[in-house]
Amino acid sequence: MEYGDWYARNMYIQGNKQYEYHLKTYGHPTRVGFKDLIPKWTADKFDPDHLLGLYKKAGAKYFCSMAVHHDGFDLWDSKHQPRWNAVATGPKRDIVGAFRKAAQKHELRFALSEHLAPSYHWFSTSHMSDKTGPLAGVPYDGADPAYADLTTSCRITIPSAIGSSTTARHRHSGSSITSPDQRSRRQVSTRPAL
Repeated sequence: MEYGDWYARNMYIQGNKQYEYHLKTYGHPTRVGFKDLIPKWTADKFDPDHLLGLYKKAGAKYFCSMAVHHDGFDLWDSKHQPRWNAVATGPKRDIVGAFRKAAQKHELRFALSEHLAPSYHWFSTSHMSDKTGPLAGVPYDGADPAYADLTTSCRITIPSAIGSSTTARHRHSGSSITSPDQRSRRQVSTRPAL
């Protein structure tokens, strides 16, 4: 997890430095994959109040939290992703909610970002296999149907932290998400999922 938000993708690309790190540190991705690393993320040093206090002191007027990245792991108590969210596993904490509470305390406007639309393409590496070596052709753990709810997720639910519970399904032809709140004319367009 030392490589940040692209580790979940690159750990499945043979020859990539993150793949090599994963192999040496955790084992081969046919046996130990992203799903196995999530419980290791404890967020034990996560202090949103302190962090947003620093941002406010530096002159910030707003804060935008990641809600879900391309990996499909929701950072709030997600009802559509009940097994793969930050309250159910990993830190066992509502990351989005903690950021929202800290933003309110520091009088910062609060926003969320989701990067789920390109998930099929981005996380498709978890369904591949090594091209060379003793495990060439053996699918990585992402191909296991038991974990399809993580590795093929493309349904988006906007966390209630922004005041609505908009849900949309991404289709190959593309889609958009529109808040049902008539006070907001905001529309978030997304690129088609592959």
